[in-house]
Amino acid sequence: MTMQRFLVATGVVFYSLALGLAFVEHTGETAVAIMLAIALALTTARGHAARLIPRVRVWLIVAIGVGLRFSWAAFARLRPVNDYEVFWNAAERFVSNPLGVLATTKSPGAVLYYAAIRGAFDDSLTAVHLFNALLGGLQIFLVHRIAQRLFGSRAACAAAAIYALFPSLVFYSGVVSSEAPFLCSMLAGTLLFLRGEDTRATARAGRFVAGTGAFALAYLTRAVGSLFWIAGLSCWVAGTLRSRRALVAVAGIALFALLCLPQMVSNQRTYGWPIPAPSVAGDLNLLFGTNREHGGWWNQDDIDLVASMGGTLAPERIREFMGNARRAALDRIADDPLGFLAFALSEKYAAMWSSDRGGADWAAASSPRFTVGGGASDPTFFDRGDLLRISNVFYLLVCVGGFVSCTHALRRRDVARALTPILLPVVLVALLHVLLEVQPRYHLVVLPHLSILASARFGRAQRGADGNGKRTEEAAAKGF
Repeated sequence: MTMQRFLVATGVVFYSLALGLAFVEHTGETAVAIMLAIALALTTARGHAARLIPRVRVWLIVAIGVGLRFSWAAFARLRPVNDYEVFWNAAERFVSNPLGVLATTKSPGAVLYYAAIRGAFDDSLTAVHLFNALLGGLQIFLVHRIAQRLFGSRAACAAAAIYALFPSLVFYSGVVSSEAPFLCSMLAGTLLFLRGEDTRATARAGRFVAGTGAFALAYLTRAVGSLFWIAGLSCWVAGTLRSRRALVAVAGIALFALLCLPQMVSNQRTYGWPIPAPSVAGDLNLLFGTNREHGGWWNQDDIDLVASMGGTLAPERIREFMGNARRAALDRIADDPLGFLAFALSEKYAAMWSSDRGGADWAAASSPRFTVGGGASDPTFFDRGDLLRISNVFYLLVCVGGFVSCTHALRRRDVARALTPILLPVVLVALLHVLLEVQPRYHLVVLPHLSILASARFGRAQRGADGNGKRTEEAAAKGF
């Protein structure tokens, strides 16, 4: 079995586990999604829906997506809460102390984005909703171009339509979040890497540098961006002449590190710790992820536990604090490794992948138009809410589509090759959260990929499409 088919088999397991846990926890919504998938498959098989897809222009899909996002945000009147309030307030302070704010924030990219909006429009949340909706339109366009590169125009229209109508993304678009700028940077980097088949060395080098820069910006907006860069670089290296793969890998790592150098210097000055991550709380996230009592979620108990062991989150003692968190987390895993693995693949996996409540949760929690029974942290209201049901049915329908695409790719080498650059980041994110803290909204970063995977059956793998775009074997032989 080739590595590409092994990855696709992993994708089948990923979808099977997500849908299986969803059926246990959300039986009705999963059943509705499966019935809708069957109806759609029957309609497509007769050719009716398939003939409609190429006739839809991408600009129309983008316009619908932008309109839905802005209309929802205007209706819900979303306001910053929790982490999002931190971004909003940091953006305000950025004007008077830019270096100080960037040195202490866990998302410099998001703060820069919202600072630009606040600098032009003061504290207007309407401006935030508008620009987030426009970024959503850009994401739809990038999803279309990526899917077109891999599977042709029909699948591209399907992927763009899925992404434009994704309920959780519509609900979440008005939130002052880091995901809005992150998704644009990450998708831009992905597309630039896919377009790297140009045989001219200067054009290929330019796209390599630009793509790496886009991934670096995504990483400095959300630390998980590093996984998307690793996936992109791996596919690029695999599509390069064998004798030059090591050179390309080293060049990519060096360039990425160079672009992250200001963050490393900032962390050294602030924490005495020259790591490139925009957030230095990774060890604490690991501790959260090993807490079975709290289901692998954020919790105050773990923070109090580590504080009692010494160290604080203050810059001068954060290294001690994180070291204690890391040791406590590894001890939990070592005490019962099989029990932890069972917990990670059941309760944690279900929280992360079996439902799509993230957008609905935060939209309702930050909107005065919705009443949350026991407060924003009480999830029972959303289990009964229409927003969650709509999100879950749509999300599970997309998962069924992705499952079908992966099972089809097991029999088709060309499809498996085309799926690789889209499926690999999803698998990496899933593996990361086996260890780290989970939240339903954390899978929002791969919804573009799930949309493309679900649409793959509407098109055909483009000739030679792999991690480096539409490259023929002859083009690959010419190297970098």
